[in-house]
Amino acid sequence: MPVSIIEQVMKYRELGWKVMPLYRPINGACSCGNPNCASVGKHPVLSGWRNKDGVYASEISLQHPNTLRRWFSGTDRNVAILTGRISGFVVLDIDSEEGERNIKSRGIPEGSPQVLTGKGRHLYFAYPFEQIDDRHDLKNFVGAIQGVDFRGDGGYVAAPPSLHFSGREYQWTENSFALPLLPCPDWLIELACKPASEHKTDAAPSAFSSVPSTNSEKYSEGERNECMFRELSRLRASSRFDDRELHETAAMLNQSRCNPPLGSGEVEKIVKQVCRYPVGTSPIREQPQTQSAISSEKISSMLSTFEPENSNQPEFIAGLFRKGYPSILVAEPGLGKTILVQRLVCDLSIGGPIWGGFNSSSVPKNILMFCGEAGLAMLNERLESSGWSFDREKIKILDSRTAWKNNLYPALDTAEGQEVFRKFIETVKPDLVVIDSLGSFAEDESGREAMKSVFDFLLSTGDRYGCAHLLVHHLRKRKNNERSLPLDLSEVIGSSVITRHSALVIGMEKLRQKNLPSFWEENGHGGEIIVRPLKTWDKPFPPFSFTIDSEEVDGTEQLSIKFNLIPAAGDDKQTSVWNAIRTNLSDGREFRKNDIEHLCGGISPDYIKKLLTKWTDLGRIERFGSNRDTRYRLAKPFADG
Repeated sequence: MPVSIIEQVMKYRELGWKVMPLYRPINGACSCGNPNCASVGKHPVLSGWRNKDGVYASEISLQHPNTLRRWFSGTDRNVAILTGRISGFVVLDIDSEEGERNIKSRGIPEGSPQVLTGKGRHLYFAYPFEQIDDRHDLKNFVGAIQGVDFRGDGGYVAAPPSLHFSGREYQWTENSFALPLLPCPDWLIELACKPASEHKTDAAPSAFSSVPSTNSEKYSEGERNECMFRELSRLRASSRFDDRELHETAAMLNQSRCNPPLGSGEVEKIVKQVCRYPVGTSPIREQPQTQSAISSEKISSMLSTFEPENSNQPEFIAGLFRKGYPSILVAEPGLGKTILVQRLVCDLSIGGPIWGGFNSSSVPKNILMFCGEAGLAMLNERLESSGWSFDREKIKILDSRTAWKNNLYPALDTAEGQEVFRKFIETVKPDLVVIDSLGSFAEDESGREAMKSVFDFLLSTGDRYGCAHLLVHHLRKRKNNERSLPLDLSEVIGSSVITRHSALVIGMEKLRQKNLPSFWEENGHGGEIIVRPLKTWDKPFPPFSFTIDSEEVDGTEQLSIKFNLIPAAGDDKQTSVWNAIRTNLSDGREFRKNDIEHLCGGISPDYIKKLLTKWTDLGRIERFGSNRDTRYRLAKPFADG
């Protein structure tokens, strides 16, 4: 049974052999994209795998499993094994019959690991550590023996299951992969140690240009911090190292390159500085000119002024969700966030009223939904029992479980996971992307830098693809003495980045009967969930409420969601509050200030208190009790009218 490239790579890692990705032949051309590539399927993907001083890139030295999976997750990669001291072996590359004759005449031991290549074979031999000290290398060469190349220190060879440009795969000869490495022949060691002038050498390319400029592999005192910072920054940007990989790499660099090693606290400080920046970016910026050298013309070209005539009117989904920006829906667990969102998705897919007539969408919308907490099976069960109308062609859903089964890991806080999201958005081209929930697709909700990376990604994809994002998220569990208080942004779980970067924050909270007067229950409001804006960059929408019920119809349990659309606000806040009281309390029942706050989301409690005091003085409202037991009711001339 064929072994996948990542399985084989992990076997190489177990042996201590260092690998890196090469481009791969695809339909006769190199996957590097250069139609005139002179080294099809044989040159490194990494532009800086080894520098001019022979120092290997940190990701090659470390061989972190996550890095290897990232390198070899696609189908357009060959695998190279680095030769020489770093992996503990050298390779003799024989690519012709003449080469075979020349090797046979010199004497070559048989029984060492052997690979069949596109034109010949590779013979693997143990690195002669006892004969070659650390100050000298076994040099790569071509041409010293006709038909034979040699790969020693600083070299690499394509390895199984790589594809040769001829169409044949590199293969280990039968059982040879398990064989022990035989000693390297003395004549080969002697030949590889000769000066370069005595035969044609083939040094590996040197492109690891972002390594700090040092004359040796060591970072000496006075430059250790700077060199560590620059190297870790390079890995963060070019190799997309996450926080864990950076911590592990920093520890390795400190022991192997810093002379003497830095203290653990100093290393941690450097890592934290680099981790402040999102994966794929670097704190190091090229500065081709000093700030004092910026010309007046350059400054003038950078300055702008207000140009309202050139402004673009924002686009919204159903008048709520601003295109290009993220919005979030927050509530405590178990209040029905996913049900409310599923109803929204169904309504948007067919166009027309949403949420029982709360608002409307003039035309059907395309929806892409990422399901984490409630799987697709549960969503289907709910839909079957609800009977809601929807257009299945307009709704596309990725269940996280389906993604995992296909070796895809959509995660908003990693570079690889963001690429999964981007590919799906690019393919579906949705108007609205629903992510249920943020915690299902991001591990560190409290991490400022992690959430900064998430929302930077959402903003960039929203702008690039012209879509809005709606994230379902949680509130912290409220204490009993907080139940009567209106929701606040501070109750949103995680970093403040989440609410600061959202164009709209919608809050859901349960109206608890024990905190409310009897009119709520008698008017059908008992146990309702109220929905209102906690923050918006645009005009606040009027709050509404809903209840979720389950009833038996013809022997089948049916799910129903009933909306109570609180009357829209009047021309001003005062009219809005008065209309809310007259609409809901015209029977003269008693109420408290916090009841009106629930009815009039978005209007400050202090303003409501001033209005109640004003209307009490005018005789419109009667007041009873004092302090926390203060109650109100409409005066008789205004009740029942």
